Amino acid sequence: MRKLNLIIFLFFIGTFALTGCSPKDEPAMKVSGVVEAEEFDVFSQISGEVIAVYKGEGASVKAGELLAGIDSTDAENAVEQAKANVRIAKARLAQLTIKKAEEGGQMPDSALKQLNKQIEEGDAGVDLAKTVLMNAENQLKKYELRAPTAGVVLYQNVKKGQLVNPGSNTFTVQTEGDYWIKVYLPQTYNGKVSLNDKVEIMASNLDGEVISGKVSWISPKAEFTPKNIETTEAKQENTVFAVKIKIEDHLDALRPGMNAAVTFDK
Repeated sequence: MRKLNLIIFLFFIGTFALTGCSPKDEPAMKVSGVVEAEEFDVFSQISGEVIAVYKGEGASVKAGELLAGIDSTDAENAVEQAKANVRIAKARLAQLTIKKAEEGGQMPDSALKQLNKQIEEGDAGVDLAKTVLMNAENQLKKYELRAPTAGVVLYQNVKKGQLVNPGSNTFTVQTEGDYWIKVYLPQTYNGKVSLNDKVEIMASNLDGEVISGKVSWISPKAEFTPKNIETTEAKQENTVFAVKIKIEDHLDALRPGMNAAVTFDK
């Protein structure tokens, strides 16, 4: 009887040892990364002198908000001239149309045919004048440097009185409240991480409070391990794959550049 009990005991010990080494009980994978946000550069499309700067570094801006203005005297004059040309073209067309209405019935066929041709040309002239005006107005807009997205002015690269050229980088605007972390996982995790998987994030300024995040992007290919990898397991791999984590809460307490730790369940 004692021998039978010993056999049963050893059987349960062996079963526990095997199940205790299952992948489910492996420690969670922890990696480190840096909080990031999208940055958008504002490039000048024309040459000219900056005559006003409305937003500086650190200023919150809305999408489309005016950051600075470039001297647009010539462009404004072009718009006014184009408006005048539209008025002239419309007036000429109106005169021809009135003439046809009042005199068309008494005109010889050849004269009426000529008048109709003039009306067609006048109508085309109005369309052309409107196109020129639209182009002039679009050109005028290029003298306004506006925020491409809502966020914060990260860099102000121009000041009043400065000359800019096409392609000059005038401002950099960083999105606000849409943060993410890019981390690198070892190859052993390939196939174990999926889009929308939930992860836990911790930042030093939150005193151990857990932040929610989810996998928003997985690189389709592996790459050589970056030198700044801080995860021991990832360092031991020759190649890793990048994963982007979207931060879902505590956005007001985080800032781009902060270090954060991300925990994945195996």
